[in-house]
Amino acid sequence: MDLEKAAPDQVEASNDGDVPSPARVTHFVKTLDASLSKTNEDYEAHRSGDFGMRSPEAMAVPPGTFAAWMKSRGQLGGQHKVPRIINDDDLFTGLRGFVSPDD
Repeated sequence: MDLEKAAPDQVEASNDGDVPSPARVTHFVKTLDASLSKTNEDYEAHRSGDFGMRSPEAMAVPPGTFAAWMKSRGQLGGQHKVPRIINDDDLFTGLRGFVSPDD
């Protein structure tokens, strides 16, 4: 997949189901950051010179991890809202711990 043409919220895993390489994830983050800056003046202003807002971070996980996390919370399927932005520290800590329990 050409990351320049990909939707800014996805990077496909390789055919064998492995997570993307660190280089692909880094490229994705840079592409996402540039896309957000180009389409959102407020984001661009806050990212200008790394003032006020750090670069986005991405963690590559195996396919199915997000669905497994939603299921672990009893919210898989149906009319459950998918969190797009997590402002709740406990929710974020829970997600982070689910994908990397050794941290």
